[in-house]
Amino acid sequence: FPYRAELDQSGALLRALGAGVPAVVYDVGGLGEVVSRYGAGRVAPPDDIEALAAAIRELLDDEDALAQARAGAGRARAELTWEAAAAAHLALYRELV
Repeated sequence: FPYRAELDQSGALLRALGAGVPAVVYDVGGLGEVVSRYGAGRVAPPDDIEALAAAIRELLDDEDALAQARAGAGRARAELTWEAAAAAHLALYRELV
């Protein structure tokens, strides 16, 4: 579901990617960055309902685009784990100490 521009995190996005499901998001906060980095769906300009609908239609109508987005969601699922977050934090702490 769409998030407003003032929101910069999405539990729904991370849950979707964690399940290997591609996402269509507005480019607000870090949402667009995550989806773009992994190729895990489509990103629409903030508050552009027509662009959001077009992005959804593209994934529903283009089997190859949907397959690529699913693969991207799978990459995100493999990398965006608690273990990876803990390792990154530990590396930062070691660097700072």
